[in-house]
Amino acid sequence: MMEIKRIHHFRTVVEAGGLSKAAALLHLTPGALSKSIRQLEDETGQTLFHRVSRKLLLTDSGTHFYHASEALMLEYDRVLKALAHGTPKTAAALRIASFEVFTTHVLAAVVAAMRVTVPLRVLELPVRRIGQAVANREADLGITYAPYPQRGLEFTPIGVAKFSIFARRGAFENTAFPDLPFALPTTAIDGSTAGLLGIDGWPYEQISRLVRFELTSLESALALARRGLCAVFIPRFVAAIYNRGLPRAAHLVARSSPPRMRRVEHPIYTVTRSEQSNDDHLNEFIERLVTIIALPPKLD
Repeated sequence: MMEIKRIHHFRTVVEAGGLSKAAALLHLTPGALSKSIRQLEDETGQTLFHRVSRKLLLTDSGTHFYHASEALMLEYDRVLKALAHGTPKTAAALRIASFEVFTTHVLAAVVAAMRVTVPLRVLELPVRRIGQAVANREADLGITYAPYPQRGLEFTPIGVAKFSIFARRGAFENTAFPDLPFALPTTAIDGSTAGLLGIDGWPYEQISRLVRFELTSLESALALARRGLCAVFIPRFVAAIYNRGLPRAAHLVARSSPPRMRRVEHPIYTVTRSEQSNDDHLNEFIERLVTIIALPPKLD
């Protein structure tokens, strides 16, 4: 196999007009350069120079090889320059701060819809910490429905979380509301300006409910509901996403709310820094998020 450096030596001899001048340019001894040329001739199986006295004259094969190797050396030079500028860096991770309503099934649906998969770093935080994480540059984007006004942050409404009661298809069909067991994720949205008492947004000031399971996560509540053991109170888009890929018999379906209960809806906000630079991946993430939470749920 021919070595690039020997081709370079050969071309330098031709262009310098002699072995001694080429050796000086290459910082080699004439003997070392002559040996390199002989090795190249062995590798090509061709005589590249006629040796006449102390002069080297190109043979026909040498002339042909000189012209044919030009493209190879240009490409080699291009590769070296590309390496000198550094290899392309892996895209920086997109850092998302939110809570469980958005960091599980919603996040997965958004990522699946993006044109390019980008590295993600998800910070699951109490709602009161989401804006702070963005302000402190721990996160590039916050998602919440309980904004905390803070200098240097922008809260942009992107949709509405419409809550409903859900249970597995066929479960509790003849159960009156007072006897309907609920699973309650106990993560509190404490101190929120939106007036929410828990992660599921139940309006306790209007009506009480039978809580049978108090759990640390929304995912655990959904798992129990899928088994027909309880109902859950969740945004409709969460149920729609959760039902994807499940057999119809295992779908979570909406139940009618009790008569005294008003509709529960909460605006959804993105949180960004006011001076934040434009980022294509971040913009696409937000676009996909808006689409996902606006999709009409297929719950029948």
